[in-house]
Amino acid sequence: MPVSPVRSIAGGVFFAPAVLSDAAAAPFADTASLPLSTAFSFGGGALALALLAVGLVALRQRAKRLETADFLRLSFENMAHGAIVYDADKRVAAFNQRYVEMLDMPPGSVFLGQSLDNILRIQKQNGMHAGIDVEELIAQRYDEINRGFARRLEVPMPDGRTLVMRSGAVPGRLNVSSFIDITERKRLEKARQDS
Repeated sequence: MPVSPVRSIAGGVFFAPAVLSDAAAAPFADTASLPLSTAFSFGGGALALALLAVGLVALRQRAKRLETADFLRLSFENMAHGAIVYDADKRVAAFNQRYVEMLDMPPGSVFLGQSLDNILRIQKQNGMHAGIDVEELIAQRYDEINRGFARRLEVPMPDGRTLVMRSGAVPGRLNVSSFIDITERKRLEKARQDS
């Protein structure tokens, strides 16, 4: 029986029997671990059909994972909070544009793999953490992350805004810090107290 090659997404080549056109075999190419022609020769059409069914299920699961990943990425990027995630090595694993904007970080200063200590030093250079020794702050943050310490902190910004930082960690794994601007809320509270 003649066979036609079908290129898989993973880069390998699988051979589909001529009874399946390239178009019909293509959806299964990246999930099949056994050439379809071999499946036909071992168990007739039943094994090949079983492999096709497994391949179809795997493709559906893969599409669902991609859809979920896109949903999470869009949700993370479009939330009102600024957010940054550090990995076990205290290096940036993820961040959203809102974080860069809220903390007035210079363009290009926040990137995947950037270290937490460099981020804090850049913030200090931009006028944040006034009256605080940045090396002590770095040591304190590393200790909090290592212990899995959750923290809520008001962060005064050089331009007069007030942010609230919430930080939580899974020891030895991830640290997530989120920021929200509470400047207007504080102004309204002060106006209420003054009146």
